[in-house]
Amino acid sequence: MAVGVYTAVGLACTLLWVAFVTDARPNGNYHRHHHGQTIRNYKLIVENIASLLTSVGNSAMPEDWPRGSYGLPATSSGCPEGNGFSWVTGVRRHDTEDNNAHNQWSKTLHFPNGSYEQNDMEQHFCLKLENGNNREWPKGQYCILAGTSCPNGFHEGSISWDDEDSSNQNSVEGTLPQGVYDMDTRIYYCCRNDGDSRDPIHLPTSRNFYLLRHGNTCQRVRGMYDSDEFFQWDCEDVHHSNSVNGVAPSSIVGHDVRIHYCYYSRSQ
Repeated sequence: MAVGVYTAVGLACTLLWVAFVTDARPNGNYHRHHHGQTIRNYKLIVENIASLLTSVGNSAMPEDWPRGSYGLPATSSGCPEGNGFSWVTGVRRHDTEDNNAHNQWSKTLHFPNGSYEQNDMEQHFCLKLENGNNREWPKGQYCILAGTSCPNGFHEGSISWDDEDSSNQNSVEGTLPQGVYDMDTRIYYCCRNDGDSRDPIHLPTSRNFYLLRHGNTCQRVRGMYDSDEFFQWDCEDVHHSNSVNGVAPSSIVGHDVRIHYCYYSRSQ
């Protein structure tokens, strides 16, 4: 990235020098009657330089997801783009409380279409199973889903859901994050808190994606807009056993389970 920026800055200086030499008299005096045109020329060049620097910055964005085995929640547009690997997918269907069912969610939610309603919901996952390149996850404040183990810099924890007891219809499909999937649900997460969420991190930006919030605000990602969303599961009403173990995404776990998601998109 530094080489590209230096090249752009060098080219910018060259353009300004050419404009200066072209506009000057042989004796070094400016054409007074061309002063207005000179200002317009410089303004155009500055605009072109700004565009050049922007394109260099965008081209420097990493298009490879970091190394390791892990997962991300799927969005309404599916999984992020994989460069050199393919995401594998899975679905966990929660049979949530049947009596006076009241699953809740944020006004804006980018879960896959048709995956949630008042009394049942499905978690859709994107899993990366290949170790891939040598790029590590950047420091920051966020969580991802656990694959076979947490990548470097993350700490493991879990959240447990007590799903509906009566005529339980929980089910699974495909490949899922590390967890326990029977009449109840336990999912493992990888979280880190070694940076400031306000400092943007670099991740691929070619397609929208989710991270899980860890702290009071969403981790900023360079080149992306972020929005804080949540889903709240209406869990078993009688003798529920919802719990959090270790470090986990920002959540409220008591009679029900609420988890906060950070949705990243190129446009608002």
